Parts: sequence; structure tokens; C-alpha cells
Amino acid sequence: TAAAAQGLMPRILARDDAAQVFLMEHLGGERVFHLLEASEAHEPWLEQVGAWLARYHALQPVEPRSFKPAHNIRRIEQLMHDVSTKRTVVDRDAFLDLADRTRQLLPRFAGKPTLAARQHGDLNLHNMIWDGSTLRGLDVTNATMAPIGYDVARLLMHYSANLVDHGKLKSGQALPAKAEAAFFRGYTLAGPEDPSIQAILRVRILNDWVRF
Repeated sequence: TAAAAQGLMPRILARDDAAQVFLMEHLGGERVFHLLEASEAHEPWLEQVGAWLARYHALQPVEPRSFKPAHNIRRIEQLMHDVSTKRTVVDRDAFLDLADRTRQLLPRFAGKPTLAARQHGDLNLHNMIWDGSTLRGLDVTNATMAPIGYDVARLLMHYSANLVDHGKLKSGQALPAKAEAAFFRGYTLAGPEDPSIQAILRVRILNDWVRF
């Protein structure tokens, strides 16, 4: 309701909780994913997407927190176990090496200051609609409070995995420097050095590797 009131999302017109259905205002326009596909100038769109996410995260007061990587470390260990015993991935040895190095890296982020905010849960560029004047989002799947890195990492990795020439990335980059800078010009709640963003970006890469 708050998101619709601020023009961030379509309005819910009616709902039936027992049937688990709702009627939502129609959004006309283009998905940002397709706008980026058709454009060579990605930075203006990424800045707008970052600004949208900052407004969404600020719908309720953000909470300062100390980042705790234990959940993400457990996730990496589960992925390593699955890949070692029952799941098939491309370049298995490379995956396990990266997963182990990431598991050893994540404790460096422990205790560093981050922010928790109202989570979107499925933030990707297909769920962002531009109607010619306004950017709106769709398909919130988990509106609980969580470190901001979960939404930011999911969005940035969706962009990088689908719309970036990885051959032009430098070692250690998740996305081009200009694209990262543009997103964080819009997303003013934190910068790319935020520990939850840094940690969860790395875990997101491993999750997507297994999923693909």
C-alpha cells in the first residue's frame, strides 16, 4: 500500500486471501530489461533503477546493523556439499575452488556496519516497468526486513549475467565500473563497499552458477 501510494508499484484493487488471489492495477509500458537490451547507454537506466530501490527500501525506516555472514557461509557449505555429492555443475573443480575461497573470505565482513530494509525478494530487471515517465516495480515476494545486499546483489547480478560482455570485465569485477557507479548514484542509502553487498554478491554468483 505504501509503495503504491508513492507511485513505486501498482495499486492492489481487490484481494481474496483465502483463494490467494488479488486484482492489481494494470501497468502499461516496457520492462527495463528490454529497454537495456535495445540501448547502448545503460547508465541512465541503472541510475533510475538504483533510485527506485532506494525509495523502496526507505518505505519504512532502515535499521543500522552489524553484518553477520554466518547464514551465507552455511549456504556456501551446503552448495559445496551438494556439488560434491549429487549436483552437476559446469567446471566442478573451479566452482568448488571459488566456493572455498569465498567461504574463507566472508568472515572478513563480520561485524561491519550495514543496513537492513524492507526486502523485495525477487528484484530483477524484468520486474521493473517504465511507462514513459515513471518507473515502477512488480512481484514483491518477501517484504521482511533483511540486509540491503540481498536485493542489491540480486539486481546487479541479473544485469551482469544477462547484459554485460564479461570479456571486458577486469579481474574481481561483478559488473563494469561505469555501470556500478551509475547504479550507486541512484542508490544513495549505501555504496558498493557495503559489507552485505560485497558478501552477498559473491554468494549470488555461486547460487547462480549452480542454478544455471
